[in-house]
Amino acid sequence: MNINDVSKHIGVSPATISRVMNNYDNVNPAMRERVMAGVRELGYVTNLPGRNLRAVSTKIFLICVHSIDNPFYAEIVRSIEQEAIKHDYNIMICESYLSLKRYRYFADSIKAKRADGIILLSPREEAIEYFKDVPFVVCGETGEDYTCDTVDIDSEKAGYEAVKHLIGVGARKIVCMGGNYKSGIQRIRGYKKALAEAGIAFNERLLFGELFNDYEEGYKKITELMAAGEAFDGIFACNDILATGAINALIAGGKRVPDDVRVVGFDDLIFSRMCAVPITTVRQPRKEMGETAFEILFEKTKNRDADARRVVIGHELIIRKSTV
Repeated sequence: MNINDVSKHIGVSPATISRVMNNYDNVNPAMRERVMAGVRELGYVTNLPGRNLRAVSTKIFLICVHSIDNPFYAEIVRSIEQEAIKHDYNIMICESYLSLKRYRYFADSIKAKRADGIILLSPREEAIEYFKDVPFVVCGETGEDYTCDTVDIDSEKAGYEAVKHLIGVGARKIVCMGGNYKSGIQRIRGYKKALAEAGIAFNERLLFGELFNDYEEGYKKITELMAAGEAFDGIFACNDILATGAINALIAGGKRVPDDVRVVGFDDLIFSRMCAVPITTVRQPRKEMGETAFEILFEKTKNRDADARRVVIGHELIIRKSTV
C-alpha cells in the first residue's frame, strides 16, 4: 500500500495526506481528522526509503512529561532508561507542556514508526484518546475508569493515611493544599475520609483545592491564612513543593513546626529531607513505577492484543521532624 492508494480511499490529494502525516500546521482540523480516520482504517504507516516500517522495530520508546523542570519525574525517567538499556532500547524524552497539539504529534510519530511506543507520565486525560492505536502506558495521574495500561499508587488511600497520621499526633484543624489535577483530587478525598472517620467536621475555609506544584502558592496561602486569623494546627500538602512553601511561611510568621503546626507533604522529593524542618511525606516508589511502566510497554509491543493491566504500587509514609 502506498500514499496514492490511501488518497483514492479517502478522496483527498496525496499532498494533503503527506501534510497531515508530517503534522504540518496548515491543515484544517476537520480534514486532519478525516485523513487520520482513513489512515487508521487502512492501517497505513509511512515508509522510510526502501523499508516497510510496519515490520521494523526502531528500538526507541518515547517518554512524555509535562516539563523536565518538575523534579518528581527524574527518578522515574532514570529507571525507565536503565530498563531500556538492559533491553537494547533507547529513550527520547518529550515535553508536552500539557498541549493537546503536542500529544497528537507524539502519537502520529509512533504511527509513522519513528518510535515503537510511549510512556505518558501524568498526561492530560483528554490526550489519551490519541494513543489508542499505538503501544502506550500511563504512569501516574490515573483513574479507576481508565481502560488502558496504567501504573500508579492509590492516591486516595495515601492521602487518607497522611491525614490520619496528622490526627494521630494531635492535629484537629487541618489545612489541605493542592488538588487541581487527578491525583490531587483523589488525595483530597482521602483527606475528607480521614476527617470524617475521626469525627472532625470538614471546614471548607481550610481547603485550597486549586493549587498546583508551586512553592510561591504554598507560601502565599499559609501567609494569608495566618493574616486572616484562621486557626489551624496541621497542614496536608498534596506535594512536597507546596509543603516547603507552607513551612517557610509558618517560620516567617513566627510559628513553630511541629509544636504549633504539623505538616505532611507528598512525593518524598530530595529537598523534603533538606528543608529547614525535614518534611514528613508520602513516598511514591518512583523507581518501581518506571521499571513497571517499561516492562508493560515492552510486552505491549510484542502482544498488542493483550488485556490492559492496572498496576497499583504500594506507597510509604516517611515520618520526619515536621510532625513529631
